[in-house]
Amino acid sequence: MSRGLKRAWTLILVVVLGLSLASCSGHGRVPFKGVIGPAEFLAVVSARTGITVDVVSAGSGKPVRQALPRDRGRDRLDDITRLPGTDFLVTYAHGPVCAGPGAGCFPKPHDCGGEVDRYNPGSGRLTTVWTVGTDTAILSATASPDASEIAAEVAPCAKFYFNDYLIIHRLSDGAEWRIGAGEQRCHTLRSPAWIDHSHLVVAFGAARGRPWTGPDGTCTESSRAGLTVVDADRPQSHFPPGRGAAGCDYQSTTAVGAWIYAVLACGSDYGLHGQAWLQRLSHQLAVMQRWSLGECTDGNDLAANRDGAVLISAYLFCNPPPPGQPRQEPHTVLDRLDGDRLTHITTTPPVGLLAYDNMAW
Repeated sequence: MSRGLKRAWTLILVVVLGLSLASCSGHGRVPFKGVIGPAEFLAVVSARTGITVDVVSAGSGKPVRQALPRDRGRDRLDDITRLPGTDFLVTYAHGPVCAGPGAGCFPKPHDCGGEVDRYNPGSGRLTTVWTVGTDTAILSATASPDASEIAAEVAPCAKFYFNDYLIIHRLSDGAEWRIGAGEQRCHTLRSPAWIDHSHLVVAFGAARGRPWTGPDGTCTESSRAGLTVVDADRPQSHFPPGRGAAGCDYQSTTAVGAWIYAVLACGSDYGLHGQAWLQRLSHQLAVMQRWSLGECTDGNDLAANRDGAVLISAYLFCNPPPPGQPRQEPHTVLDRLDGDRLTHITTTPPVGLLAYDNMAW
């Protein structure tokens, strides 16, 4: 998943999401159940009629049926990833909550939390495999290829704003270690993806200038995000330096087989005014091939299936439009990469949000 782009503005309202419920317990049945076929994927779907968590056709982009509740009390579904076999890993989380008006909205401490659940579509059951306490905001969780460990993107509850790091959680004994928790506030961290049993690729942009002392929920701009490969087997205070592209910003990532796939947004304002590309890279971060996705992406997401095909969802809106071009309404394009062939699936009507997010295939 790719979160919104980073600017020097302040946070007005925060709802990052999720409440820790019961450890290792079932939560009953979800509204619908059934096998999710190879030509279908799970996603948070935003449409004019609302936002739902659906099974979606990979051929047409049309929702087939609702799969999961988006909200459960204070909790909201924050991430979906695929597990080996037929199951999925889903993250429900909440917080931080605004304590009042003003710059950054004064996020409240001790009011976050979340749980990571195993979702079995056949039975429609959610079973909690890991809970996160009230001092931690959790944004995403993805399982290692053998499903023995979870890599979670988290942040301190009140000081969460562009202050993310990784927790590696081993499911067999609950052991945990941190990666990047010593980074200076106001850095960018996006889209951790496992490339093998011991390594993750992330998009990372270091903080710039002196340590930030402004209100919680506000930040200065970070460096442009490059890609970096992280050793997930040991704790580290900092992320290795990222490999970037001049004038561009890496955003969403996914990995399958020998390849890493990433969305690269170029141009000013962190890619809001320039070309967007899908890149195929080696595990050593050498760019092997690229495909144009359009211009001015303000949110995107990637998902790969086990056969190596990749789904690309990109929200596109140029405001103002490039010189000599007419103004277009914001829209999401859904594309599919099979081998070297990029095929357009659908373009959604404008809804002001990424139409297909948190995709898992």
